[in-house]
Amino acid sequence: MRSNLFSSVFGMVILTSAAQAAPVDPYRITANEKAACTGDAIMLCSDAYPDEHRLLACMASNRSSLSAGCGAVFDAGLRRRHLNTSAQK
Repeated sequence: MRSNLFSSVFGMVILTSAAQAAPVDPYRITANEKAACTGDAIMLCSDAYPDEHRLLACMASNRSSLSAGCGAVFDAGLRRRHLNTSAQK
């Protein structure tokens, strides 16, 4: 009985740790970035969602078509994250 309890608790700890370690938002997109760019992302890159790597690449390739507000937030976000979109997948 004790070994079954230990196995159950150990399994729950492993599952909880794995769930916490899984990156839900690898770029840690801020609420401000989402507010400024959601419309642009839907209009220009809806086929890339929810893959954030593809979405970033799509937004970068459509940089000249981004709205002024999204473009400013997008550029600032790239600088803050030290990202070079030409190296993205």
